[in-house]
Amino acid sequence: MINIAIIGLGNIGYRHFQSLTNHKKKINFYLIDNNYSKISLLKKKINKSIHNYQFYTNVENLKLKFYLVIIATNSNSRLPITKKLITTNNIKYIIYEKIVSSKVNDYKKIISLVNKKKIKAFVNFPRREYDLFNYIKNKIYKNSNLLLYINYKKINLASNLIHYLDLFQFFKKTKNLKLIYQKLDKRIYKSKRTDFIEFKGKIAFSNNFNDYIFIDEHKKNLDFFLIKIDSNIFVIFEDQNIYIEIDLTKGTIIKKKYKNYLQSELTLKYLQKLISNKKIKLTKLEEALFTHKPLINTFNNHLKLISNNRKLSIT
Repeated sequence: MINIAIIGLGNIGYRHFQSLTNHKKKINFYLIDNNYSKISLLKKKINKSIHNYQFYTNVENLKLKFYLVIIATNSNSRLPITKKLITTNNIKYIIYEKIVSSKVNDYKKIISLVNKKKIKAFVNFPRREYDLFNYIKNKIYKNSNLLLYINYKKINLASNLIHYLDLFQFFKKTKNLKLIYQKLDKRIYKSKRTDFIEFKGKIAFSNNFNDYIFIDEHKKNLDFFLIKIDSNIFVIFEDQNIYIEIDLTKGTIIKKKYKNYLQSELTLKYLQKLISNKKIKLTKLEEALFTHKPLINTFNNHLKLISNNRKLSIT
C-alpha cells in the first residue's frame, strides 16, 4: 500500500484526487489544505471505497514515506511547502502544478531542494500526454521549420501561456527561449484567483532553431490553434476536440476528432506509469524552468513599465 499526499484541495487538486481514487489497489491518501471549508466539502464528496483518507490543514506534522506528492496550491506557497515537506518526509515523486513559482530565484531553490533529496519532480503540463500532440511531435525533425500560432479570444496569458510554451518546448527541446515581440495591454487584469493578476495582449517567442510561437489574444469569435511543420499544417479547435491536418505537398486535407483528456482521467495514468517504471511524459522540474524564466522575466519587465509598485503574482 502506498502513501499519496495532495496539497491544495481546490478544483485541480480535487480532479487529481478524483482520478487517483480509481486505482484498484489500496492507497493511503493524505489530503491537505489550510482552508478547512475545502476539507469539509471534500469529505462530503467521498464515497465508501477501498482507500484510506486522512485530512490535515498543514504539512508540519507529517513524518511519512510518500510514493507521490501532488502540490496543487497557489504558486506563492510552493517553496515554503516544499521546504517543510522534504525536511520530515521521505518522498519519491512530486508533481507540481504550474506556475511553479512567480519568482525565478524561488524556482531555483525548489530545484535545489528536491535534487538534494534525490526526488524525481515534474510539472503538470497534460498536453504532453495527449495522443494528438505526440502524433504531431513524431513529424518534427531537428531541421524542421516549426511555427505555433495560438489565436484565442480569451486565453489569460499569465495563467495559460505557459502551457503553450511548454508544448513548444516539448516539440523541440531548447534552453534558449527568447522574447521577440510583445504588445501586452497597458493595464493589469484581475485573476479569478484572489491576490493574483492577469495579462492580455499579443506576445511571441523564438528558440535557437529559429522556430516561433505567437499568441494572439483577440476580440474575434473564431478560436483556433495552428501548428505548421514545413509543408504540414494542423489547425486545432480545442473547444470542439477537432483538428484539421493539411499536407501541402500531397494536397490532402483530413478532419478528425481527438481526445482532449480531463485531469480526472490523467492523474491515474501518471501513477500507473510511475509504478510500472514506464516513462512519464510530464515535464521535468528543471526543464520547465526554461519556459518559466523567460515568461516571468517578460511579465516582470512589463509590470515595471505600467506599475512600479506592483509585484508579479501569477499562478
